[in-house]
Amino acid sequence: MGIGGFSWWATAPLTTSLTADVYGLRTLGTMNSMAFLAHQIGSAAAVQFAGEMRDLTGSYVFAFAIAGSLLIPAALSSFTIREKKYSIRYQAPGPALAS
Repeated sequence: MGIGGFSWWATAPLTTSLTADVYGLRTLGTMNSMAFLAHQIGSAAAVQFAGEMRDLTGSYVFAFAIAGSLLIPAALSSFTIREKKYSIRYQAPGPALAS
């Protein structure tokens, strides 16, 4: 297992934690499943695209250049996340339930 494998496993608990924070525990299973489904579909499409580019150009340089250039808007879009608005961590506690 290389560095890529280690980095993928490092993101799984962070993604699950962020999903629970934003959407709550009641929908965690569904939301987490949808996030990882989208991840797997994107991964499969990226591998197929990289293979096609390798066949057409004889190199993976074009595929890696596209992947690297897509990291810029992805990183910039992460700054638009309004965590304080949506995360339950920042919400005022509701009234206590009467026992």
